[in-house]
Amino acid sequence: MTGDHRWQFCRHTARIHHGVHRLIGRRITASIGLRQARILMTLVERGEVGQRELYDLFGIDRAVVTKSLQLLEDAGYVVRERDGCDKRRYILRPTPAGIAAVPVIEAAWLEAESTLTHGMNAQEKEGALRLLKRMGRNIETALATPKKEN
Repeated sequence: MTGDHRWQFCRHTARIHHGVHRLIGRRITASIGLRQARILMTLVERGEVGQRELYDLFGIDRAVVTKSLQLLEDAGYVVRERDGCDKRRYILRPTPAGIAAVPVIEAAWLEAESTLTHGMNAQEKEGALRLLKRMGRNIETALATPKKEN
């Protein structure tokens, strides 16, 4: 790379993330955001999930997941119940309203994807997706690697 390209990948990735978040937020009428939409879609796909399993699945701070779940509960999309066999465990299930919201969320994702890839031919889309997947794997590998002590 020539010239000063410091932080360009991070800048553009953050800008795209923010833009996708705003596009999807325009389409989803309930007061849920991108993270809550992802959690809801996961719950609908799986049927029911333990709260701890959800923490591990998303790999983000427990407090953030808990807050997202509270927003989903308040919107009437998710119920959280104690496990009948293990009272320490919470089970999460989508409600009928949560299940009904998924097509709207999926349409919002498709609209955002169409906006992102506007003007690209099939080969460019495939190349961009391949590079994004590689960058995602790089981040996942870095996050799975223990931090080096200085």
